Amino acid sequence: MMMRFLVALTIATVGWVAQAHAHGDVGYNQGQCLMKIGPDTMSFTGYQPLKSRDQFCDDIPDAGPTIITLAAQQDELRRMNLEMRVIRDVGQKDDRENMEANTEYYSAPKKYKTGTLTFDHNFANEGKYIGIVKALSDDGSKEYVARFPFTVGPTASEQLNQAMGDAKEAITLLQSAGEAITLLASAKVCSSPISEEQKRVLYARILKPYKTPGVVTYLINQQEKVLVDLPASDRAAMCAAIGDALRSKFQ
Repeated sequence: MMMRFLVALTIATVGWVAQAHAHGDVGYNQGQCLMKIGPDTMSFTGYQPLKSRDQFCDDIPDAGPTIITLAAQQDELRRMNLEMRVIRDVGQKDDRENMEANTEYYSAPKKYKTGTLTFDHNFANEGKYIGIVKALSDDGSKEYVARFPFTVGPTASEQLNQAMGDAKEAITLLQSAGEAITLLASAKVCSSPISEEQKRVLYARILKPYKTPGVVTYLINQQEKVLVDLPASDRAAMCAAIGDALRSKFQ
């Protein structure tokens, strides 16, 4: 029971990382579409009023008039100057390369006391784009940047269909990776005996969905922090469960 709880907690904790990896700083978190900007977040809502009232998160289904609303979740952003820019993704290595020529939409920095920024634009062409939101304090001491690539048109639908087809495999991989993250983090927190070969096997399971070693290390470290913060009695029960799990999986 304790193991299942910890695996579920791990998957919930790293869910944002998986989404953000796919679409920059925009992704789903607990059923809500959010944009990460510095230490803060903004809710992200998009729809195309002439086509449907259905909302979307990140990719835009078709070309045409589009409305995206960003709403600050923290008061700090209401005190900062917010700038919104959308550039066409033409394969540039750096967003600043020919930025003015590639700009599709631009809203100059200003304060939004209500915390809500609305982006209303007619996308005439399908293709790949990059959204960039900047938040700058009045004295210039703080600057946060959010960057989110997205597509306009059928490409997004094709990606969604492919993602749905791969959903079962993806869930299996995430569950396996979540268990491996929990085992590796718990082995360290609980000082449980674990061989280098066992570590290698578990690490490989995490790499399958997350690919990048740096991301894997981050996820394990985050899980260690979660486990350390558990009440002593819960941590003791968890350590006993981890010991049993390690023995059963590597007999």
